[in-house]
Amino acid sequence: EISPPAVLRGNASEIMALAGAAGGGKGVDSTEGSDAALEAAKSLAAKYGCVVCVSGATDYVMGPDANAKVMTCPHGHEMLTKVTAGGCLISSVIAAFVCSRPEGTSVQESAALACTYYGLAAEVAMKTSAGPGSFRVNFLDCLYTLSKDNCDIPVR
Repeated sequence: EISPPAVLRGNASEIMALAGAAGGGKGVDSTEGSDAALEAAKSLAAKYGCVVCVSGATDYVMGPDANAKVMTCPHGHEMLTKVTAGGCLISSVIAAFVCSRPEGTSVQESAALACTYYGLAAEVAMKTSAGPGSFRVNFLDCLYTLSKDNCDIPVR
């Protein structure tokens, strides 16, 4: 028997498939909105005792406790769907935030903060991008440089 992950992240179709629910997908691309996977995500969080993130236009972050509040992140940009490996990258950002979280910050809070940081970086990057090629480069640069001092987008 192996230990469960601290965080399980996927798009709606991936989370629904992992939970055994019907969901459509085209390869790794989701054909469902992130809100369609909320029940599946809650089920997985309870079953494995881990945080579950459903990424999409709005990111949802479920805690392992049935009474935990569902955290949301409305930040991001549709251009993220036009570049390859966005899902892999947000998983890496979540991992970095979770493993370096300050004492007293929960795994769920860290995952939600990671989604917010990632989404804000996408919004800032899109301001100077003409299309997917320039967005990809600008987005990677924003992930590297974004701070409260150079982000003019209010957190929602």
